[in-house]
Amino acid sequence: MVIMMKISNEQIGFWFAPEDIDKAKIDPKTWHFFVRNKEAEFIFSVFGKHKFKSGLELGAGNGAQSVTIAKHCAKLICTELDKDKLKPRNIPNVKYLICDAEDLSRFSNHRFDLIFSSNMIEHLNNPINCLKECKRVLAKDGIIIVTVPNRTWKVFSFFLSFLRPRIPRVHGTSSNHITEFISFNPKNWENKFKEADLKISKRINLPFYVGHSNRFIPLLKFGNKIHLSASKCFILASD
Repeated sequence: MVIMMKISNEQIGFWFAPEDIDKAKIDPKTWHFFVRNKEAEFIFSVFGKHKFKSGLELGAGNGAQSVTIAKHCAKLICTELDKDKLKPRNIPNVKYLICDAEDLSRFSNHRFDLIFSSNMIEHLNNPINCLKECKRVLAKDGIIIVTVPNRTWKVFSFFLSFLRPRIPRVHGTSSNHITEFISFNPKNWENKFKEADLKISKRINLPFYVGHSNRFIPLLKFGNKIHLSASKCFILASD
């Protein structure tokens, strides 16, 4: 399997290889698992063989990334607000809970040395509450991994909706597409991290894909070839 990586001053970028896209494009379910699982693999490759003692995943959903996260944790708690979305998997070191990401009061201070959320905080009404709670339950030398969609993803997903045809929907909690486009500026998230007293230690550009499952494969291959990115990963620590 080919992993393409580009390193600049403060950012790392990962992209899908054409042959991996071909293997995963069979059906929508396979494609979704491929995208999310590969994103997690790329992110954790930054840490080498390091294993976290206690991890917390917020917004686990169907567990597409939980499998990979669990490989890098001695113990992992996967949480999801919607009980209908949560799909527990038979992983020995994983516990599943229904939990609101904005209220982590069930967890004691400094409990986790890893907190992971993928494409989740843009769906929260008060992401600052979540970030502050994450800081509270984060161990002294722990890290928080947050991934969020960016403007590139928003633009392509929006305009490609008209080719299906389908009326494009707002992805997160914004009232309309314009405000959502504005909010998907990485600087917006950086300001929120600062407000929550969290420090950015690394930024990672994640591969290009669009919100239309396994459609538009030639476009996906081209976008990854020219190093477009659909989402940004921030690795955070207590300030």
